[in-house]
Amino acid sequence: MNAAERWAGLCDGTFAQAEAFAKDSPLQDDIYAGYATAQRFDDPRRDLDPPLAAIGSYVQPDDVVVDVGGGAGRVGLPLALRCRELINVDASPSMKPAFEDCARQAGITNARHIQSGWLEAENIEGDVVLAVYMIETIRDVVPFIRKLETSARRRVIITTWASPPTERVRANRRVQAEIFKTLFGIERPDSQEYIDLLHVLWEMGIVPEVTVQEMNSWSFLYSSHPVPKTRQEAVERASQLLTLGGREDVFDQARSLVEAHFDDLYTETADGFTDIENAEGCDVLMTWETQ
Repeated sequence: MNAAERWAGLCDGTFAQAEAFAKDSPLQDDIYAGYATAQRFDDPRRDLDPPLAAIGSYVQPDDVVVDVGGGAGRVGLPLALRCRELINVDASPSMKPAFEDCARQAGITNARHIQSGWLEAENIEGDVVLAVYMIETIRDVVPFIRKLETSARRRVIITTWASPPTERVRANRRVQAEIFKTLFGIERPDSQEYIDLLHVLWEMGIVPEVTVQEMNSWSFLYSSHPVPKTRQEAVERASQLLTLGGREDVFDQARSLVEAHFDDLYTETADGFTDIENAEGCDVLMTWETQ
């Protein structure tokens, strides 16, 4: 099994389980609709978070920037203020009006939205092409990356995340897996890690620059889901996540298990209670120049 096949297998495990659970709790047609609503409140003229500033450091004033899977423009619209044109490509029907509302309210006129999947999109090219926190949803990752590369005149930027192999993180994952198996009687599938993506890139002959920053510096990841302020809020949040959206048939049992293992799941910070994996996790930026 090569790296791309391993990546596809990890995606298959996650997708198959999601589909199985969706039979009891059907997914809406556009699963990103809630995110579109949340992103309407982001100010494109805000101060840049450190990871977004890192992306912005590669953008030049005369650039055309393509944001693949850019949603309502949380990343792209601030960059539109720093480049010649922003092209936002996203398949979700909910994202187009949210993106256009955000751009209009911020007075941004050099940004346009294309509603399309990336592989289906035609005649799109930019100096810099981004894929920020979305590549984990792509099963057939090699053609996806190849199109990023052939569409970029100068640079490709991909961001993902990583959990350090600390004992606290390992304990956190063990407890989550044990709770999941207790609730549903099946093993929780493994998810992709940044190293899996790096291996895919190496197999493709791409050796990117890799930089790491604290994941929790991406404030936009939490703006629609604020950090729980109390222990009880944290218990409810963890129970929702562990039951894939709060399936009623196992929710009470999940809450009891979370309360019993709370210290392995959450840590208290100045902002409230943060799950350990996010508290210790890192943002990973991978970038390379195209030929």
